[in-house]
Amino acid sequence: MKGTYSRGKKLYPAHYALLYYTRGEPKVFNKLRLPVPTCRHCGKEIKDYGGHRNKLNPEGLNLTDFWEDTSPNRHPKFKVRPGVNELKLMIPERAILISTRPGDLVLDPFGGGGSTFQSAEKHQRNWIGIELYDCAHIKKRLMGNFPISVRQEPGFDYRALFKDHEDNANQVLRRGQR
Repeated sequence: MKGTYSRGKKLYPAHYALLYYTRGEPKVFNKLRLPVPTCRHCGKEIKDYGGHRNKLNPEGLNLTDFWEDTSPNRHPKFKVRPGVNELKLMIPERAILISTRPGDLVLDPFGGGGSTFQSAEKHQRNWIGIELYDCAHIKKRLMGNFPISVRQEPGFDYRALFKDHEDNANQVLRRGQR
């Protein structure tokens, strides 16, 4: 990503890894297009495309593996939880749009600020989220954007997913149980 800076004698990490798991061949790989980038000051297109602007797809440019239109959420006023490196909404949104169809299931084992859940709801995907710490901020985020969805009960018994595989032997899993 663009806009990184050095940290002492090290480079600041300028990437995120998106993991995509599937059984067998991927069922879905949607090609996304982005609008042609424009200058935020003058509004003109940033590149001239070698004089071939008229040959570009009218729906926009192909999304590549380098996303220069995003950066880490650094400013505290844009974070749901202080001190947490939250993803901007466009990152999980693009991952969901590339790899799923409406009605598919999205798993986010690191709930964080809830941006993946918000993106999944926005694009009609089912989702399962995991977060070790307080989830009140995630619920608040979803209530603000999808109040009807948050009040609904899941359409399946999610507890049954863990029934045969959970022995509660691990101390972390027993936390909160007496």
